[in-house]
Amino acid sequence: MKNKALSKSSIVSFQRSLLEFYSQSNETKPWIIDKNPYKIWVFEVVMQQTRMEQGLPYFERLITKFPTIEDLAIAREDDLFAVWKGLGYYSRARNLQFTAKYIVNELKGKFPSSYIELLRLKGVGEYTAAAIASFSFNEDVAVLDGNVHRVLSRIFGIERTIQSSTDKRYFHDLANQLLLIGKSAIFNQAMMDMGSRVCKPQNPICLNCSFSHNCYAYQRDKILNFPPKKIRPDLKKRFFYCLFVEYKGRIYLEKRIENDIWKGLYQGMVQEGAEIDNKFWAEKSINISKAIWSETLSQVLSHQKIFMKMAIIKVVKTSLDKVNFFEMEDLKTIAMPRIVSRWWESILNHKGGYKK
Repeated sequence: MKNKALSKSSIVSFQRSLLEFYSQSNETKPWIIDKNPYKIWVFEVVMQQTRMEQGLPYFERLITKFPTIEDLAIAREDDLFAVWKGLGYYSRARNLQFTAKYIVNELKGKFPSSYIELLRLKGVGEYTAAAIASFSFNEDVAVLDGNVHRVLSRIFGIERTIQSSTDKRYFHDLANQLLLIGKSAIFNQAMMDMGSRVCKPQNPICLNCSFSHNCYAYQRDKILNFPPKKIRPDLKKRFFYCLFVEYKGRIYLEKRIENDIWKGLYQGMVQEGAEIDNKFWAEKSINISKAIWSETLSQVLSHQKIFMKMAIIKVVKTSLDKVNFFEMEDLKTIAMPRIVSRWWESILNHKGGYKK
């Protein structure tokens, strides 16, 4: 269903309220300091599904380690993942480097400058393309992320999620109707700031909001009814046993290379299944009876829920490839699945440290 065209007075009123909020904001806007599309691209990719306070240090480390798109293009994946470690969703980092290589090698290092061209890049969706196009190249296109969706849903009383392409297009069209022509960067930054700092998912600061006088949800005391809850898909459950072999104080790691979850990350020796498969471990010459397994840990991915038990076995001899054994200290920087790295952190940070 197409949007009903807003009246000019409604658009002007919305823009006036937004600029009132923006004028009171003291935050430093990264795109005002530097309109470099590479930096804005990295910033927006890092901030996907990430809170500002968590993501900003990662952005700063990435730009320090890879200050140009050429540096990112030629980086070793392990080095990129080491900087990314702890941020999760490593496919974002992999797509980031894939696209960096494409821009450097195929586009001669020239960053696409329009929303339509940016959408053709791998890993660049509508939100990221709009952010780069507006912040770097002043194109009149509105961004739509969870923050913007929440602001529009509450102010206009729209009971739609943005899970379907139809509903996403509905909100995209609405945002573009409201856009400040010629000032898209200011409009987009103000909308995102409004959603993250004032019109928050929980405990929104409505009394200090410049839109409170004509916000549909606030005026009807239904602020937490908007936007409606997302429909969560049923998660596929997977079960793993992850075993670390210690030999002479070093830990054996394997790199995941299959086109599956956690590709490119390191782990111990892994058996998938809800129960111990003695044949699997016997074929690897591992005496599983010595393993003292952790409690069952879990991690939720986008479409899966992972359950895992972990253990360490010390051996005095091994036929495993010695090049795959790493110093204990290396485990702090090697990129692993979050469920694995957090378990190791608890081991290494335990009072007295890990006893070799």
